[in-house]
Amino acid sequence: MKKLVALLGVVILGVSTATMRADGIGQPVTGTLNLPLLGSTNWFNGVFGFVPPGYGNFGTSAPVTIGAGTEFGFSNGVDLITANFTGTTLTVTDACVVAGCANTAFHATFFSPYILGYSVQSVAFPDGVFFNFVGGTLLTIDSLGSATGKGGTLTFTYSSVPEPGTFGLLATGVLGAAGAFRRRFLA
Repeated sequence: MKKLVALLGVVILGVSTATMRADGIGQPVTGTLNLPLLGSTNWFNGVFGFVPPGYGNFGTSAPVTIGAGTEFGFSNGVDLITANFTGTTLTVTDACVVAGCANTAFHATFFSPYILGYSVQSVAFPDGVFFNFVGGTLLTIDSLGSATGKGGTLTFTYSSVPEPGTFGLLATGVLGAAGAFRRRFLA
């Protein structure tokens, strides 16, 4: 009977870990995009009509949930700026959609209380970009734009706050280890 209970416990723990995530999928994130030459309008706000269909911020100003598609997009018909969160990475891309265009300078911010910190994975902005991490939950990016239409790509990795189920699983393991220790050495 004891072996059957132990086997059942292992199966339950194995199944429960498959549903617990310590990445950003399903978490809310807020993004802003300002074009300094055009003032302080948040162009990631879909209500202004510059977000192409298919992006998470299309038609909304609410926080976007990190999921399967690209979360943030902006296009003025010449320049396309996107921000794509995956489970543990954020890729920001600035690209020309018309031959011979110039990339617009921009200031972008991303905030989520569920992100613990960002780190730089790669930078490919030939005409200059600056970024800043504020308190682990806020990322700011300033692109100088490009008269040559080279655009660029930034990739960051990030870590997320573990879900409560992860802590429950950890507590179960600690209690199990304490019980085994007590049974073996204090009996």
